[in-house]
Amino acid sequence: MSVSVLHAVSRLAAPDGRTDADLLRAFLTGSDEGAFAELVRRHGPSVLGVCRRALGATPDAEDAFQATFLVLVRRAGSMSWRSSLGPWLFGVAIRVSRKVRARRSRRVSRERGEVPMVEPVAPASDPDDAGPVVDEELSGLPVRYREPLVLCEVRGLSRRAAARELGLAEGTLSSRLARGAQAAA
Repeated sequence: MSVSVLHAVSRLAAPDGRTDADLLRAFLTGSDEGAFAELVRRHGPSVLGVCRRALGATPDAEDAFQATFLVLVRRAGSMSWRSSLGPWLFGVAIRVSRKVRARRSRRVSRERGEVPMVEPVAPASDPDDAGPVVDEELSGLPVRYREPLVLCEVRGLSRRAAARELGLAEGTLSSRLARGAQAAA
C-alpha cells in the first residue's frame, strides 16, 4: 500500500468517535463497511512508521504494513479486544517486520551464493534515528507498560485520551508511563 493510498483512506471520512473494539465489532458483523477503513486511518500511520523504521522506505515496508492489517482481519473474531488496538498492532508490526527482514536477508544471501546470516542486519538508518531501537525496547515491555507508552508516545494521544481508551484512571496511566519508561531505559 503506497503512502498515497494511506492518505486517501485518512481523508475518506471525519474521525469516528467509537472505540477500536466497537469498530472491530461493526466490521465483523458487516454492519459498517467503513469501520475497517477507520481502523486503518486511525492506526495506519504508526504501523507504517514501525515498518519503515525496521525495513526502510521500501516495498517490503509496505508489504509488512499490509500484512499487519491482514493479521488483524484473521484474528479479529478470535480474540476479546480492549478499547485500543494500537499496542497490539504495534507488536504485530514489529514481528511481521522482523520476519520480512529475515526473509529478505535469506533471499539476498541466496542470490549472492552466501550462507545466510543467523541474525539479519537491520537496514542502515540515520545515525540520529532512534526509532528502531525504541520500537525494539517497546516490544520487549510487558503489555501493561507498553500500551500506555504506545498510545502516548507513538500515537501522540494525551494522557486523558489514552487513559480513557485503556479504561484506566489518569493517575494509573501516569504511573504505568513512568514505570514503562524506566523499564525501557
